[in-house]
Amino acid sequence: MNAISPALLAYTAVSGKPHQRKNPDMDSAAALCYVVEKLFDHVGDSLEGIRLIQGDVYAFKEKAVAVFKTEQLFYPFLIIAFCVSVVLLFVWIETSNEYHGFDWVQKEYRLWEAGETVDHKSYQELKIASASILLMLVILICTFFLAVLCIYWNDRWLTFGLSLKVFAPYLHLSCITVMVLLFYPVAFYLVTLEQEAAQVAIGLPFFLILLCLCVVPWGYYSPCLVEKDKLGPKPGLFGHRGAPMLAPENTMMAFEKAVENGAFGLETDVYVSIDGVPFLMHDHDLRRTTNIMEVMPNSSHIQSSFFHWSFLSTLNAGKWFVDSWRQPFHNMKPLSEADKEKAKKQMIPKLSDLLKLAKKTKKYVIFDLNGPPPKHPFRNTFVRHVVEVMLDTKIEQRLIYWLPDFDRDYVKLKAPGFQQVGRLKPVEELRRQNISIINVDYKRLFHSGLRDYKAADITINLYIVNKPWVFSLAWCSRINSVTTDNIELLRQIDYPYYIMSPGELLKNRDICDFRDVSFSLLSHRSYCELGNVPLTKESYMAKSRFKVDEGE
Repeated sequence: MNAISPALLAYTAVSGKPHQRKNPDMDSAAALCYVVEKLFDHVGDSLEGIRLIQGDVYAFKEKAVAVFKTEQLFYPFLIIAFCVSVVLLFVWIETSNEYHGFDWVQKEYRLWEAGETVDHKSYQELKIASASILLMLVILICTFFLAVLCIYWNDRWLTFGLSLKVFAPYLHLSCITVMVLLFYPVAFYLVTLEQEAAQVAIGLPFFLILLCLCVVPWGYYSPCLVEKDKLGPKPGLFGHRGAPMLAPENTMMAFEKAVENGAFGLETDVYVSIDGVPFLMHDHDLRRTTNIMEVMPNSSHIQSSFFHWSFLSTLNAGKWFVDSWRQPFHNMKPLSEADKEKAKKQMIPKLSDLLKLAKKTKKYVIFDLNGPPPKHPFRNTFVRHVVEVMLDTKIEQRLIYWLPDFDRDYVKLKAPGFQQVGRLKPVEELRRQNISIINVDYKRLFHSGLRDYKAADITINLYIVNKPWVFSLAWCSRINSVTTDNIELLRQIDYPYYIMSPGELLKNRDICDFRDVSFSLLSHRSYCELGNVPLTKESYMAKSRFKVDEGE
């Protein structure tokens, strides 16, 4: 008997029609006596003639009760492990839009996959006592990573919240279906519980979830629930540092690739060298994107603005991109041999080089202008110097999106044609500064009153949008343009993903409701056709085919 699976005991205790008994007062002893009969049925004729003493029956019953109660506690933990794992996976998928700030999680994802495998294994090997320990490990691992998100990457939850705006209709329909499918297993599980408190503790949350699913459609709003004829134009695409998934960032090759992929504009970062040459670089030092560690390792930590242009112009800015272990994005396409050779020859470009390309191709330019550090000769005049360099290129002033706040009044006076771009500030303040364009983090905008900015007729550019679902959300929200690393992918999107008209949503809900009702009716019919077997302790003892010696 010790080899009998606890899972088999639990199954036979609630299967074979006893849960459909006509007598609702059947106690656990009667049910477990039925277990004994089923177990001996499995043994076969080898037990014919063996007398079963009453002490053995009740000793086996007590052991089965203990095992069964242990497994009753196991199922809630199984559900918790599954739910926590699904939440962690969903958060990771949606927040992967933040390439630069979140790529390291790819390594942790492998650990998550291992945990999910353990979870699946635990379910399959329910008979093993150690399964509960493994299941607890899954819960602890997933909880740990979710806690890390809350502590160190709290703003990623904003991305998670935005994803619900897009997927809410689909998640709602899916959740209703899942809850209906779980209804009968949960009901059968509740029947096996003898304590009323345990039934309430499990049944009440299940009922409340169902109630919330019925109420949720009254409260959620999704920009992707829109009629097709009311959809706005496709947002323009600013190449973030060019096309950094196709070429080394902030190089002329990257900007040329962005132009080839139909960029609306080009985004970059500008520093001023110690001899007054504005050049393109994102980091404050040169270690990540140049070969300064090979050329001058002792000076690699010095800020790039303290070098002369004569030295900066000799540094290679592309070889790092070709090394597979240093690729900045995990889903980059392999470069062709021609592109590899071209990338290896890239150098640090000047701002004037970019402006000449923009002038030739009629592309807009937006950039962050980084102020020089203390003791730099252009510390207090860098804005005026950069404006003079830009005007010397003879580029059309309307093509410049001027983003820096410092010395903005001088810029308006010297270059009145520049389009002044603000940050995420109150609408009243933007109006006082005569600013009609803003460049904002997409996470912050959607949680800070998008409607107010649209009502004020303010042009909006969002950064950094890499995933199709975020781009679709921006499109459905009538955003004017986005800054992206993944320009090659987004330019191929001709229609928003996950868009649904209100009529289609109602139609899908009706289909879902009809399917769920049909499933419930079929399940109830199968439930009734199984028949009823009245079972009490006394009736079982009277009908048992085993002889029980009362004297023993």
